[in-house]
Amino acid sequence: MSAYSCGWAIAQSRTAWQQACQRPRAPAAGRGWVRASVALCVLTSIFFSPLHLGHFLRWPDARDAATNAAIASIPHAASVGTYDEIYAHLGFFPRATVGVRRDPQYVVYDERYVSAAWTQRIVPGVRRAIADGTYRVISRRDGIVLLARKS
Repeated sequence: MSAYSCGWAIAQSRTAWQQACQRPRAPAAGRGWVRASVALCVLTSIFFSPLHLGHFLRWPDARDAATNAAIASIPHAASVGTYDEIYAHLGFFPRATVGVRRDPQYVVYDERYVSAAWTQRIVPGVRRAIADGTYRVISRRDGIVLLARKS
């Protein structure tokens, strides 16, 4: 069930509530539908949310400190490429992108991060760019690597 389905369920529950309240003997049924819809939406948000809140909301750790330190050394106006988990930390960088397709000035990544797209497509290109001198390692801390494009 998506967020749209939850909205639809709540709207239908409101309609059911209004109809139930118009019938003198059925307001309890309307309240039951509303409660059931709200409970279903809450369960959907907790267990099936596309935001994966249980994965992303956690206490900050050493990796987060290293990520923030690497990001702090990037000029605000610079272009930055990374993957989606670190991209979320770059909200105030107007030229931040997911991926490295446009040859950003900086690349930030976690050496331990694994995903099909990142590991199979992007990392080999980044490694080639380091080997041929296109990018150089600025910092490497707790697995977080910051690269800068040579100008």
